[in-house]
Amino acid sequence: MDLVAIKSACPVSAQRIVAVLEQMEGDELMQDTLLDHHGQYKGVEVQQWVSQHRLGNDYWRIKVFSVGDHNSPLKYRIIYAYILPNSFDPKGSFLVLGIVHRSEFNYEHDNRYTQRFHEDMERYS
Repeated sequence: MDLVAIKSACPVSAQRIVAVLEQMEGDELMQDTLLDHHGQYKGVEVQQWVSQHRLGNDYWRIKVFSVGDHNSPLKYRIIYAYILPNSFDPKGSFLVLGIVHRSEFNYEHDNRYTQRFHEDMERYS
């Protein structure tokens, strides 16, 4: 799902997701949390995608929480990969693979999003 579709369906969720994506890019403390299984930082919860890690894929997910009184999780998850440091990128980097509605994504290998993430990573490599 893209942000335009999310913005159309739920503008508040889209705003919060954009804020998290911007934070991922510029906040070093958050970046440290992005590789911490069960990490939590300023309204996000990070988990490894364990079944994919077992297959050698460094995939992760962020559960984003609303801000304010409710602090409830949004219906969307940010799925990303960690790209190991190399000669072109000595610090390593994070690659957002997608933003998925939790009802459309079950983390199974045969899920259409999982397949797309694998294809995207193959093209990226």
